[in-house]
Amino acid sequence: MKKLLRSYIKQNIKIILLLILTMTIATGGCFAIMLSEKSEYTNHYNFIKEHSPIYGCLGKNITNDELLNIKNSENVKDVFSTISFENFVSTSDGKFITLEKYDKNILDLMKLKITEGIHPKAVNEAIILDLNNKYRVGDIISGQIQFETKKGGITAFKAVALNLKVVGKLDNHLLRYTSNRDLVYANLDNKLLPEGLLHNVFINYKGGYENIELETNKLASTLNIDLSKLNYNRDLAQTVNFLSKVSLDNPRFKNLVFSGILFSLITMIIYSKKRIIDMRLLRVVGASKLQTMFLLISEGILIGVFSVIFGAILGLLLAKFMINNFNYTLASPEIYKIMSKTIHYDISLTIYTLRIIVIPIVVSFLYQIYQVNKGFAKNEKGILNNYIDKILNTSLINKRKIINKISSINLKKYILYLIVPVILLALPISNYISVENAYESRDKVNGFGSDSDFVNRDYKIDRSGYYIPNYGFSNEEIEKIKKIEDIKDIVYFNMSNVFYISNGNELSEAYSKDTSPNIEYEFSLINTDINKLKEKEIIYGELDKKDILNNYPRVYIKNKFYNRLTNNFEEIYKALNIGDLVNIRMLVKNTSGDMEYRNIKVQVVGYLDSIKLSKYMRNRDLIGGMLIHPDDYKKISGYERYEQVFFNSLKSEKVLEKELKGVIGESFSFNSSEKERSKGHNKEILLLEIGINIMYAGLMSVFTIFSSLKIILLMRKNENSILMYIGASRKSIRNMHIIEGIKYGIISSALTFLISLYDILEEYFYLKNVYPDRVLFINYFRLFSVSLIPFIVFFLCYYIATKEFNKQN
Repeated sequence: MKKLLRSYIKQNIKIILLLILTMTIATGGCFAIMLSEKSEYTNHYNFIKEHSPIYGCLGKNITNDELLNIKNSENVKDVFSTISFENFVSTSDGKFITLEKYDKNILDLMKLKITEGIHPKAVNEAIILDLNNKYRVGDIISGQIQFETKKGGITAFKAVALNLKVVGKLDNHLLRYTSNRDLVYANLDNKLLPEGLLHNVFINYKGGYENIELETNKLASTLNIDLSKLNYNRDLAQTVNFLSKVSLDNPRFKNLVFSGILFSLITMIIYSKKRIIDMRLLRVVGASKLQTMFLLISEGILIGVFSVIFGAILGLLLAKFMINNFNYTLASPEIYKIMSKTIHYDISLTIYTLRIIVIPIVVSFLYQIYQVNKGFAKNEKGILNNYIDKILNTSLINKRKIINKISSINLKKYILYLIVPVILLALPISNYISVENAYESRDKVNGFGSDSDFVNRDYKIDRSGYYIPNYGFSNEEIEKIKKIEDIKDIVYFNMSNVFYISNGNELSEAYSKDTSPNIEYEFSLINTDINKLKEKEIIYGELDKKDILNNYPRVYIKNKFYNRLTNNFEEIYKALNIGDLVNIRMLVKNTSGDMEYRNIKVQVVGYLDSIKLSKYMRNRDLIGGMLIHPDDYKKISGYERYEQVFFNSLKSEKVLEKELKGVIGESFSFNSSEKERSKGHNKEILLLEIGINIMYAGLMSVFTIFSSLKIILLMRKNENSILMYIGASRKSIRNMHIIEGIKYGIISSALTFLISLYDILEEYFYLKNVYPDRVLFINYFRLFSVSLIPFIVFFLCYYIATKEFNKQN
């Protein structure tokens, strides 16, 4: 019996090696993806625990009453609050420094450790996280605190001069990579902290960190707090949710294992066809049921053992490679570089991936035993004769018709086995096409992506990290920028916040309900080139010049806002007309040069199309807003400077930055829309997962199709002999097989194309209901070219397999 087993294995060694290779790749690839993803999330969580604050939600600009309500909420476990002055302007360089009231608990929460000096004790003593090592212990930081207070529903602005003595220095490995400002903690004089100051609040929920998004939404709804002020810890939530659940419950992992099982099962079932014939012949020559069963079990164990060993080795090597090169988490690229790259082995993943080997082997074994015992003495010669008759009945003369008939028979016969792996390949490919198309549509056509943050321009320079009245871009600087060769399509603006003072009946019910009824409503105030907006037909319904009142600043108001409850754009006003006078509270410079909020009556002289404006400038749909005439803005604010300038150019970033520094100095930040798009880390994670799925499905499809073809071609030896008997050449037989592959490829590519097109159109029609002027965008080149991948896979597999097969016959 052992001799028979060795002889059988030797005879089928190539097929067995193909099966082992297919299962090794299926098991190793799946195991590597699961192990690397789990290891990275574990490494990220350990990094967060060591270097980052652990909290469920961060509330900003929280009032005293809101803070008290949060502390008394039944779902809240811990609350850490601090008074933060994000606008502490350094008099030495005009840059903003984040200043917070010293609290040892906050330092511990933020994982900030003192590396030099002492903790502050006396009033105006401070410790600093100094990103660029500008300060030493003993230095004085001079500046001005700028902050808002809110009392009785009214916002006020205060500015206080302050001199802080540095008594210690702080450090945090994470903040050095993520912060763009120095961070100062100071013992502040309580006299500087009047009633009505706003707080930053760190919140931990009793339910832990698994459902912090839901808990945050519930807290905002229950306490009637503006949801935009509460930001749940998205990074921690994603990591904890992944690690807290059993990894095997991950739908993506289940899909990977299911795909691996299908790939292996198809190959095993096709091979089973040949094994069944072999076992029946053994039974005919006298082998017992026990002997045939022993052969089948032994071969299955052999395939399984080697697949497990090689799959485990391949999986560990691939996992190590993926951990070092692919970032699954929400950690930024900078953080990913300094995170640990440790593999956290989990035996449950190994056991789970064994299904890829065990299930196909067991199913194919049971199938083989059933078929062999069902009719071991079946007349194989009779079957062959019937097959020959069926072919010859087509035509006794025309070889082309015979070949076409055989091709048609086999296309139907094997399509089930060969089309399944291609469907599994088509799904992630179509997913990639639709996702890339969606991002390109958003960024470049419909204007809601990073390009909209660049006003659909290539480059942006800004001074938003500086004190605008003194450090924004002046008209003189903008004129200098315009004179630089090849800089064109310049757009410049400020976008700040003002408060719209309601008279109680002009706002729509939908807008009041969405933003919570109040005395004042936060609006965005835009100051930019009005002519550009008129060219884009964003401004409409302008007041006749004869009706404009010269004594009042001119504003254009947004007509609609995006209602989160109804998922639609809705009217902001129900009773406000062109020409009406309205009140706003705006931050302006007074006669002494200080900043203060002042009530200003303005005249509405036109409308802004909210949807077009959002596409052209920024996605500010959730709040109302207005555009002010630049001349009036200068009269009110006391200065004419712009914090951001956008433009197009064909020059490289390095050349542009050098030329800009030559005409306006070095105090600005420079960025490109292309670079900003590359930072869309959520997109990167999504495309990474899709890409890995494509690589896994692609490799498995290739090996499944290739190994299945090898087995099918071996099973079609008799068929090829018949064709050669009636005069067909090797070349014509090979061409027949290749044409079959082309037909399979056309079917699979058409399937990929249709799935992709369906996904794109489904998203378009959904968004069309929300954004009525949504433009259908399809990157046809990507759609057609990427959809050809399954066709290429089939053609190459058939071409290579038939080339080798023809050499052997």
